[in-house]
Amino acid sequence: MKRSTRIATVLLTACLSAACLALSGCAEGRTVSSGIPETFAGSVTLVIDDPATEEADAWFQLPYAEFSAEDTAYTLVERLKGQGKVCCEGSESAYGFFLTAIGWVEEGEEVMALRADDAAHTFIALYTSVEADFGGMPMTYGSLTLETSAVGISSMHLQDGAVIYITEGSY
Repeated sequence: MKRSTRIATVLLTACLSAACLALSGCAEGRTVSSGIPETFAGSVTLVIDDPATEEADAWFQLPYAEFSAEDTAYTLVERLKGQGKVCCEGSESAYGFFLTAIGWVEEGEEVMALRADDAAHTFIALYTSVEADFGGMPMTYGSLTLETSAVGISSMHLQDGAVIYITEGSY
């Protein structure tokens, strides 16, 4: 291989790596050390976090025993929505539910904390503690290492102690 070809290959690899990091969103490499439940055992946890704040903004837990093997992270969101704890927007597609906004309900009012916005180059980023869905790009939430989800919210697995962490990413 010629020297100029090797240099071009190295530069192309560096540019692609930088682009991947830029598209991975704000949470990549982030450490969140407050706004964390005392335990995750026996439950599934949904975390909603605006990356502009220091701590996780809201978290909700439901007993894992209330879920079946077919249930997904979207099932968790829908159950919490049905209980009047979270609010979300999105649409069904051939690939499942596409989440475009999420927040929580406070004193009967929706607080839509995260919203995808093409003009602002932001999207809803999904992280998980379930290894089957790991897609790389780790972050730390308390003592847990989470990774971006390689699948959409309608396909994300649940398990005892699972954490589904939703934040805003940018590109």
